[in-house]
Amino acid sequence: MNRIANVLVLFLFAGVSAFSQTRGVKVVEMEDEKGQKFVAYENSYAFIVGINKYIDPKIPALNYAVQDANAIAGLLESLDFPKENIKIILNEEATLARIKEEFSIMGSRTKKNDRLLVYWAGHGESEVSARGGEMGYLLPHDGKVSSMYSTCLSMDEVKRMTELVAAKHVFYLVDACYGGLSAVTSRSLSRQTEAYLQKVTSAEAVQIITAGTKDEQVVESPTWGHSAFTKAILDGFATRLADSDNNNVVTADELYSYLQSKVFELSRSEHPKGHRPVFANLRASEGQFAFVVSVPEFTLSLLGLPATNTVYMNGKKFSENKEVVREKLRSGNYNIEIDAPGRERFSTTVDLSSDRELTPRMKSTTISYTLETSPSGASVKIDNVDAGLSPVKKELTLGQHRIEIRKEGYDPMVYTTAVSDQNNYETKELKVKLLDISVVSTPRGAQIYLNDLPQGQTPYTIQVRPGAKYTVELQWEGKKLSTAFQATGAGGVAADFDAGVINFSGAGKVLDAKAEEKPAVPPPVIAQPITQPTVKKEPPKETAPPPSYVEIDLDPKDAKVTIDGKTVIPASGKIEVKPGRRLIRATKDGYEEAEFTADVQPGETKRIPLKMAIESSSSSWLYYVGGVAVLGGAAAYLLGKAKTTDKTAADPYGSPPAFPVNQ
Repeated sequence: MNRIANVLVLFLFAGVSAFSQTRGVKVVEMEDEKGQKFVAYENSYAFIVGINKYIDPKIPALNYAVQDANAIAGLLESLDFPKENIKIILNEEATLARIKEEFSIMGSRTKKNDRLLVYWAGHGESEVSARGGEMGYLLPHDGKVSSMYSTCLSMDEVKRMTELVAAKHVFYLVDACYGGLSAVTSRSLSRQTEAYLQKVTSAEAVQIITAGTKDEQVVESPTWGHSAFTKAILDGFATRLADSDNNNVVTADELYSYLQSKVFELSRSEHPKGHRPVFANLRASEGQFAFVVSVPEFTLSLLGLPATNTVYMNGKKFSENKEVVREKLRSGNYNIEIDAPGRERFSTTVDLSSDRELTPRMKSTTISYTLETSPSGASVKIDNVDAGLSPVKKELTLGQHRIEIRKEGYDPMVYTTAVSDQNNYETKELKVKLLDISVVSTPRGAQIYLNDLPQGQTPYTIQVRPGAKYTVELQWEGKKLSTAFQATGAGGVAADFDAGVINFSGAGKVLDAKAEEKPAVPPPVIAQPITQPTVKKEPPKETAPPPSYVEIDLDPKDAKVTIDGKTVIPASGKIEVKPGRRLIRATKDGYEEAEFTADVQPGETKRIPLKMAIESSSSSWLYYVGGVAVLGGAAAYLLGKAKTTDKTAADPYGSPPAFPVNQ
């Protein structure tokens, strides 16, 4: 014998005097695809039967029929069924006569735009007729197996009883496995049909879902405290999985689709064969019984957001530039993304099953970057945007940036730097922009002095600082010609010893020019006359300049350091050097060579940062070959210079063009 749980849902307006005009009335609204609300039902009713015990000793008792009936009543209250409109008949009350009487009373209360749900939790049985047909029966408390036709409720009679109900929708849920449903063919509307919900809830419908067929057995379990069929119904609404299209409405079709797999899964876990529900339309119609699923709402709070931000929820913009966001949202999963300038994008998924507070931690993608120059006051551009005069302090994003430094009288500097936590401070030594001044004479080969320092012989090119004052003196066979000038651009000095004239040409101005005949030295009285060599001009003795120093900040500390090619020990700290332009290099195996050129003035202490980068394996051979080439070039230069240097005084301030400047 099979247990039958019949659930009939009829939604009706109560018009009986036993109910007031307000009690027991609850209008059910729905929203269509466009968000427009409409009234689906004007009232809702439920008739529930649960039978564990039977008079007939041949009918075995059930364990959870009454418990299932009460659970369904509670579920319906949460689904907008007024408690006053839910009638429950249990055990001894559920006789055949009482069931018919109560059903007739409830049916008479319903109106056209109502709904009625009928749930049956009890035994069911099928009987084969003399002509080979099949009839299904619901067994009341006083039913007898030996005379089901006269003592039980046949499915044919259930259909006749439905005619007593005015409600447009009647839904039977039968928690039993039996046959004889006598279903009719009915065409279903596609869910993609325009105004689908309005159409299926306005058309009439009489529908039934049973737990299984006559050859299957309904499964109960103490693990659930319910039958598999009722357990699946309760779970489907509790988890909202019965709402397959997530539109907050569960139709009879949707509920059946969910129960098909869920009931089989549960029943199979307790019984080898399990059972599958059966769905049928008892009246030809396109209508669908429907439940509105109430959606709980919870508050989502986002705290401590940056002043400038954009919050996206499930891919759509949700808020902008709010440091605190609080919104009441329907229960569910939400993907939250937050963008803020200078911060890494924040992304998370929130299960909003209760009130939630989030304080997103957004790591900064910027860093405070400082750039100093020597001398200061240089114009700085970062990524082609003016950053002001050095020293400059700016918030920059981590990564590569183009730096451009310009200052009048100095060579421009353009480079790319990788700003990071380890590289957020830089100091740059600007190189003085030097002007080329060509020096020629007639005849050629005159000795050149620049500010009394020997340079070479004409024709020759000297380099001077823009705006500085210089004196150029040329000597040839006891004659000297000199001129003082202040250059602002490239130019030249031309001397004619035959004419005794010297001229400066180019951008700038002449300060003084003069010619002088040097006195001849009389030959000594000797037996044989000898030629007196030209007296060589001795450079004036100069007071030794105050000591100059470089203070080297070396990383790593054990690197080898050379200044103008000479190794210094110790390699870091304060080291005395000659004034002038000094070339400082640091080398160490496994690191890229670091080089710094500094103009050191007399008495000055200049700080030199030498930070060496770890050498990549792919580029180490290039540095080796490049180093050999540089050393070879330097050797060639020194050999050539040794051959051409005359016996003139040495430059006390270093190699040209680091000459003293007359201000």
